[in-house]
Amino acid sequence: MARSVLAAMLGAAALALSLTGCSGAGDTTCQEYAEMGLKGQTSELRSLLSSHDLDPDSSSNIAGVTQAVANLCGSTVMLGQTSNPDAVLDDAADWEATTW
Repeated sequence: MARSVLAAMLGAAALALSLTGCSGAGDTTCQEYAEMGLKGQTSELRSLLSSHDLDPDSSSNIAGVTQAVANLCGSTVMLGQTSNPDAVLDDAADWEATTW
């Protein structure tokens, strides 16, 4: 089940990149992220990792950034709801940290 969620999130991230245009993944708000759907969210997370020079194919990076975004935006963000609509995804993690 975790693999299917991860695969769906990765697909979501790909769609999100095409929807965000020139803005970086870190500039995406929780509200925009919540409205992307699973494929867009997955693509957005991969782009966010890449923008911070982290391996977007690493399962630990995917798990870490997914949890960080859920903590920032609210646990129901994957269902299209957010408790922090104006927060930007770049604020989800300490990008200088060496571990999640």
